[in-house]
Amino acid sequence: TGTHNIFINEESGFLYLAVGGPLIAFDLSNPEKPTFAGIWDGETHDVQVVTYTEGKYAGREIAFVCAGREDSLVIVDVTDKSDMFLLGEEPYPNGAYSHQGKLSEDRQIFYLGDELDDINRTSMFDVSDLSNPTYLGDYGYGGNSTDHNIYWLDGFIFEADYTSGLRVFDACDPLN
Repeated sequence: TGTHNIFINEESGFLYLAVGGPLIAFDLSNPEKPTFAGIWDGETHDVQVVTYTEGKYAGREIAFVCAGREDSLVIVDVTDKSDMFLLGEEPYPNGAYSHQGKLSEDRQIFYLGDELDDINRTSMFDVSDLSNPTYLGDYGYGGNSTDHNIYWLDGFIFEADYTSGLRVFDACDPLN
């Protein structure tokens, strides 16, 4: 579950704040009184956190960070809140402000929107190897519009732009 700059990983019971500075984690075991759990000092603007249940990263809690002015996707292992660490990072061309993005349902591709590049485009990253994410390219409709938020649901990507409304993309072929 997530709202702008706040993400709750319901599987782990932790809340994450990504507010233009460090990533801050809070333990929600007592939701009426969240407790500070840890901090990662990198640049953040927005975050999606998932717990892997299978494969190489089984049992690990991983944060996909849209890094604001860093103009890149940053991947952080947040499993141990007292020792969160950078797993991987990948810039994208002509970045202005890495604003927000979403992981595909199969956790293989991360879709990222840049809020300040004045182009409607979404950058795609192969995140099958979290320590070595790869920029795959981007897509858009060519208009001068500012991306805002991206959501993934049932094989569709929903993208909201400030001035051109909502776009819905069929993602059955996630790279096209």
